[in-house]
Amino acid sequence: MESVLVVTEGRCIVKFPDADHGVRAGDSVVIPVDVWHEIVADPDFTAVHIMPKDIRFTLSQ
Repeated sequence: MESVLVVTEGRCIVKFPDADHGVRAGDSVVIPVDVWHEIVADPDFTAVHIMPKDIRFTLSQ
C-alpha cells in the first residue's frame, strides 16, 4: 500500500521520522505504508500523489 509522490514543479521536503528528503521537479519519492510523513512545500510546488484506491490514512494536526 505504498504511495508515490511525483513532483512536477518546484520543490518540497518530505519529512520522515528518521530523515528528511529534498525532492524537486522530476523527482519521485516512495511513501511507505504506515510511516508518518509531512510534506513541506515551496509556494510554486505541484505534484501528483499516486496511491492505491483502497489506501486508508489518517491526517494529523
